[in-house]
Amino acid sequence: MTAQTRILIVDDDFAIRLTLTDVLEALGFAVAAAGTGTEAVKMAKAQVFDVAIVDLKLPDTNGLDVIKAIKQINENINCIIMTAYSKELPSDVVLNGSGGYFAKPINLDKMVGAIKKLAN
Repeated sequence: MTAQTRILIVDDDFAIRLTLTDVLEALGFAVAAAGTGTEAVKMAKAQVFDVAIVDLKLPDTNGLDVIKAIKQINENINCIIMTAYSKELPSDVVLNGSGGYFAKPINLDKMVGAIKKLAN
């Protein structure tokens, strides 16, 4: 990583947002977090992110819709879906702008590896 990678975390679970933020900031990433899809889209309009980690089920919208909206703002952003409902994940998730998905509970080592690949 030459420039600091900017990551947007979107999850309605505060503990997950806090844990991911702490882990990723400790690794040198710049992290912002949103609890709703609406908040995430506003943040994506206000600043440029390299990677978005988006929960599939949010209180105000679907995570895939958030990814579509963020990609309309920044087509170069790389997105990762995280979900506790991996059996409900659409089979065309990669075609919808996602760089992959992680089932909860998240394997942090694998997620960090995926973020590093997407950030390059």
